[in-house]
Amino acid sequence: MDCKNSENQCYPTDVVAAIAAINRADEVLGTDHSDFVERSIRAFQGQLVDSTGLPPYYADSDSSSIGIARGCSSQWIVVWAPELWPDTAKEFYKNYEKYFWQKRWAAVGFREFPNGMSNSDWYFDVDSGPVVDVFGIAASAFGVGAARANGRFDHAYPLGR
Repeated sequence: MDCKNSENQCYPTDVVAAIAAINRADEVLGTDHSDFVERSIRAFQGQLVDSTGLPPYYADSDSSSIGIARGCSSQWIVVWAPELWPDTAKEFYKNYEKYFWQKRWAAVGFREFPNGMSNSDWYFDVDSGPVVDVFGIAASAFGVGAARANGRFDHAYPLGR
């Protein structure tokens, strides 16, 4: 999906971070937004995920059209999901691994774009940084936190090396 202009774009990964901030602020402020946090999962399910079962990199806020999930944004969602929605987190990480984890030669890491997509012109963009042989540098670096948050030390350890 290609949004015609940036004012109509919504970034699900930023929305998840805001929900996580509200959730954490409750502990400090003594407030309770747990019902909101629980209900908010609706924005990341059903027709609001792409074919990978993950929230997209961006969505069109006017029509709810969605793009594709990307490594640089999916890892951020996967980091916060265990704290916010433990049951959904397991499914998110399973899909993240299925579509983005790769082993090539002596390297392992997370892809910037899902398996099966051509990589002929993905070398760098402003959000993901460099993409080296389809490995997303941001996706792999921040993927360490995503793996740890989901108890996947079999991924976290080689990424941290």
